[in-house]
Amino acid sequence: MTRMQNIDVFREPPDLMFPPLVFFETKKQQTRLVVDAHGCVIELENKATRKTTQHRVKGRTIAVRESEKEYKERIGLVDIGDRKNWLYSKRLFLDEEDLKEQIALRLRHGCALRK
Repeated sequence: MTRMQNIDVFREPPDLMFPPLVFFETKKQQTRLVVDAHGCVIELENKATRKTTQHRVKGRTIAVRESEKEYKERIGLVDIGDRKNWLYSKRLFLDEEDLKEQIALRLRHGCALRK
């Protein structure tokens, strides 16, 4: 007789369910949105020093807009919750809606984890 084992996908570690969303990347740095056991965190990694700073996200709002800098063809700005004016790499997403959907998915899941 074969024993069946039920697996509860909601008990899987959050990072396995939602891999980090890299939304900005250059040769020198990478910025990603990470779902952890306490919600969502923006991680900014300096590739040269291998140091990472974390910024806890509060709220669920998302705003995307054009950068006013000379590199606006490649770079936009995004607000994620209470974290404002983060650069994002346009090449990493199909369009602004794709970026918003990817962020919203993680914010919804991250907010659910905090309850």
